[in-house]
Amino acid sequence: MRSFVIALSTLLLSIAAGFAPAVGAAIHVTRCQTDVEPGGQNLRDALHHGGEIVFDCPGGRATIQMTMEHVLPPNVTLDGGNNITLDGGGRALRLFVVPQGDFTALNITVKNVRATRSSRRFGHRLYPSVLQVRNGTAVLKHVTIRDSELAVDVENAKVSSSRFVGNSNTALEISEKADVSDTTFRGNEIGVRISGGSVRGNTFSDNKQSALRVMYPRSPVEIVKNYFHGNSGDGTVLLSQRSDAANGSQLVRFARNTFEDNSSERRGGAISIYDTVAGTPSSATARLLIRYPPSRFEFNYDKFVRNRGPGAGAIYADLFNTQGMRIVGGIFVGNESTGGRAGAISWGSASVAVSHSAFIGNRAGIGAAIWADSIGADDHWQIVNSIFTRNVAGPGGGIIAVGPVKITNVTIARNDGIGFTGDAHGSTPDLPLIANSILSENTQGNCRGINPDRFLGRNLQFGVGDCPSIPVVDPLLDQMLIPQLGGPALIMGDLDICLSDPVRGKDLLFQTRGSAGVCALGAFEYAPHDLVGPMLGEPR
Repeated sequence: MRSFVIALSTLLLSIAAGFAPAVGAAIHVTRCQTDVEPGGQNLRDALHHGGEIVFDCPGGRATIQMTMEHVLPPNVTLDGGNNITLDGGGRALRLFVVPQGDFTALNITVKNVRATRSSRRFGHRLYPSVLQVRNGTAVLKHVTIRDSELAVDVENAKVSSSRFVGNSNTALEISEKADVSDTTFRGNEIGVRISGGSVRGNTFSDNKQSALRVMYPRSPVEIVKNYFHGNSGDGTVLLSQRSDAANGSQLVRFARNTFEDNSSERRGGAISIYDTVAGTPSSATARLLIRYPPSRFEFNYDKFVRNRGPGAGAIYADLFNTQGMRIVGGIFVGNESTGGRAGAISWGSASVAVSHSAFIGNRAGIGAAIWADSIGADDHWQIVNSIFTRNVAGPGGGIIAVGPVKITNVTIARNDGIGFTGDAHGSTPDLPLIANSILSENTQGNCRGINPDRFLGRNLQFGVGDCPSIPVVDPLLDQMLIPQLGGPALIMGDLDICLSDPVRGKDLLFQTRGSAGVCALGAFEYAPHDLVGPMLGEPR
């Protein structure tokens, strides 16, 4: 009897081996009309088995009609070989649900899937249409997801070289750690929503409500070398003031991104940092969020061109519940406020430092380049080593309209408006303060609202003599606003101010100041035209 059982077991295993793939071998889907098509290996059964899944469809290319929800085991890899489209046909599905473990999709297109909705008693909750992964990581590479609703909702994700096109609600939502690179988000309602990780080298265009949202970050966020164009709605990038309560305050860092021709109906055309608590419908939720810790924001060498918004053309920063904002190497060109103030940047509350930046051709009724209000008792605002030119303000409007600010080694020249207005909102007796700066040829005046003893070191004005206590002398600036050889601006800077904080012996382009025992007024120390021309929009 025992030998019969052994023989029967051996026979059954041999038969099974003829139908089941070997351990580690890929499963080949051969039935490619629907996910449940009988008569061979269909997608439903392959997904249920798990492992690596590839396609051997008649004719190579195929569109498979998806008819049902698929709950997957851990560690499924689905590789379409750039030949397969999964079509939801407009059905409400949770196409792939992974309760535990990782999921990988490669070289495949998914389209036309609607989100499922819970019953009324649960508040009409939406569930993701294409992919939901919990307790694992979703890996998407060379994947296209289009014309779907609330497409992907995962905890952790690595997304690269993919496309999200024409999706409603949010195309990609990552609640824990994001790694999104070299991916296109075009024509979605909302492109990406994250709470931590990196967004690098992506293109965001024509998204209707926002391109990127960073809400209550749980870990540091890096947004690097992305291109944002033609996005609209609430604003291109929306940032919550606060971090998630679980992990404390977080840094949200931008670097070398480009924002062109974006618009907002409510806040900043490119960036909006805002109080998410103010719009919370539930008082209980509001009381909870108020206890969340503040975030901190940095912008490094980002470029903002022709963005428009009512709160500010480029960056609207309500910083009341934050640890402040730092902008280094920003280029702001042709941005416009549709709400009357802050052509490039507006901010309020918390400490702000702007340095090594250029503001060119921005427009607003008040604060053609910068407008700010509501400083806290312990906060400090400063603008250093920066240039303001060709900006346009309304009648009586300033190019920089900020009261309690320290301005050091700044050039404000050849603007249409008043160069600096320190009385826009009032300030303490010791502010504003201007040092080592040039105010020249501004059409409505060079300055207003600053006490004579608040000009420190040395400063120059030209064209109009309305800045009290500083000489009216032609600084001899060239067309790029660089002091010319033999002109007074090239040698008049106070050396101690040039070498000490916050100038620290550098000019706008990080060239050394004061090496010959003298330093220049304004933003530039000398003339590296190969760098300055492109920055100001001039041909090389």
